[in-house]
Amino acid sequence: MPSSPSQIRLRWIYIAFLLSLLAILAHGLIPHRKLQLVPSADIASLYSDEQSGGNTRAEWIDRDSYHFRCTYIEEAASSKYCGMNIAQGDGLKQGVDFSHFKYIALNLEYTGNAPILRVYFRHYGENYSTRSDSQRTAKYNRSLIPIEHLHDTLTLNIRQFTVADWWIARYGATQELLQPEFTNIINLGIDTPANTPVGVHEFRVVSMEAHGEWISREHWYLFIGCFWFVALLLVSFQKYVTLRRQVSDSAQKLNEAITKARKLEAESAKYRELSQIDQLTQTLNRRGLMQTIDRYDHAKNWFSTAVILLDVDHFKQINDNYGHNSGDKVLAQIGRILRENVRTQDDVGRWGGEEFILICPKTTAAGATAIAEKIRAIIDYKTFSIENDFRVSVSVGISIGHRSEHFEDVYHRADHALYEAKNSGRNCVVVAAEDAALA
Repeated sequence: MPSSPSQIRLRWIYIAFLLSLLAILAHGLIPHRKLQLVPSADIASLYSDEQSGGNTRAEWIDRDSYHFRCTYIEEAASSKYCGMNIAQGDGLKQGVDFSHFKYIALNLEYTGNAPILRVYFRHYGENYSTRSDSQRTAKYNRSLIPIEHLHDTLTLNIRQFTVADWWIARYGATQELLQPEFTNIINLGIDTPANTPVGVHEFRVVSMEAHGEWISREHWYLFIGCFWFVALLLVSFQKYVTLRRQVSDSAQKLNEAITKARKLEAESAKYRELSQIDQLTQTLNRRGLMQTIDRYDHAKNWFSTAVILLDVDHFKQINDNYGHNSGDKVLAQIGRILRENVRTQDDVGRWGGEEFILICPKTTAAGATAIAEKIRAIIDYKTFSIENDFRVSVSVGISIGHRSEHFEDVYHRADHALYEAKNSGRNCVVVAAEDAALA
């Protein structure tokens, strides 16, 4: 059975993981970087304080084998020195970069009574060295070697080198100058430090090599990490392309589904709205009114909200005298009058039969009365032309919501006020007794 794409991908991940593990273990097998310093073709020379008026002698025993002798005649003093110097690069300004090396392997034979020898690297820096006197101004990085450590090839870690105190005292102790540098070494060599005992000191440098890594373990691991990053990036990109192709293939179906859903949503909204509208009066029906009432109840928002109940007077006689069709036309015209004479924030609906209700937020008793009187007057003065011209009047009851009230509380007072309007001869507006004082 052929392998699935996911199985093939998993197989490649296992292979890549195994190769990465082998690469981690293989770092130790990478050949080291080497730089032979002794013997070499670079210029080797001797120096001593005899060149500046002292009496310490430096002389070659065998120049080809880097075999030389230093003779201290008088008592040791801090100004006395003697040693061998090997130029690197041009020996003046352009040197060799030793920063990639980790240690110096030194095979040195010594005869004499000095307790300590010294290996040094001179670094030329543009901000503190001068070409005319680079031998003195180049930074002096040195490592001190106890004589008892010379029985085998000695390993000097580059990190063991420090800047000599006398050089720091002469050129300043800034943070930059305190740090040893190895990127531009113009000289290296071996000598004896200050206070070396008098006598003959014989040196023979058998070999001297700089060792380092072509690629550090940290960089090797970073390379492996970058490999995995690129591999994961490629896998992610492949998945992205696949998903994009799938999305592109299904885009038309998706657009069709969205279009269909929008049509269904529009139709649903239309039918939802129609289900809340009274078809005869084009005002809210009982269901639509109950949704509004529930919203007010849930928000506890009846405070300063007016409830206006409006009932058509002697409506039964209209139906009896002119027929139910004429009665429906009267209700339709009253519905239009209500819609045209309420505020945008007011809700108006048919509560049942010939009774209408208005819910007016942020309205005082006086404001509600003004709205009701306006509507009552319009209806009272209107001539309803159905089959014969006749007049219609309405009776209105008003109540204003108080704090912490529900719809039933406000409605009960408005209904009672409507009852009083009916008993007061109809065609009038009555405010509930509890709310009249707030008018």
